[in-house]
Amino acid sequence: MLRILARAAIGAVLTIGLAGLLLAAVVTAPLAAETTTVTIPWGDWLSELLGIAGSIIVTLLGALLAWAVGLIPATLRAYITDQRIRQVEQLLGRAVDYGIAATQGAVRGSALGIDVGSEVLANAAQYAVDRGPPKIVAWMGGEDAIREMILARLNLNASAGDLIIDGTPPISR
Repeated sequence: MLRILARAAIGAVLTIGLAGLLLAAVVTAPLAAETTTVTIPWGDWLSELLGIAGSIIVTLLGALLAWAVGLIPATLRAYITDQRIRQVEQLLGRAVDYGIAATQGAVRGSALGIDVGSEVLANAAQYAVDRGPPKIVAWMGGEDAIREMILARLNLNASAGDLIIDGTPPISR
């Protein structure tokens, strides 16, 4: 894209320069009949032409730079969000593992009843809130949202379809 812009700028500069030379030739032709010497101020024209071309090129480069900088935040934001999602998944997985390990009668891979399931959920949610980075816990939505995320990862049997958590309304599965 930069090559195309550079070629367009050079083409514009050359066109303007040739047009100026033709205009000078047309204007000075009648004057040449009266005088024998024709002076063409090449240096002044070239200096003006380079000044105009320089400002055009600087403007194009500035626009290109602004466009490129506009892409950086979206890419960076996507990278940060992806890292946070991986951290959340890791935290929730460890919280569920901890909740099952810390609860008597809970066996990994087997369906949990309502009595064991609520204790596993409470232990896992407390683990996530206590050991998770505060910014990640806040980004996840706080303790209630964490409980819902952990509940979605638990293997509950049919009798634990509605689980009551600390007096809150049941979460239906």
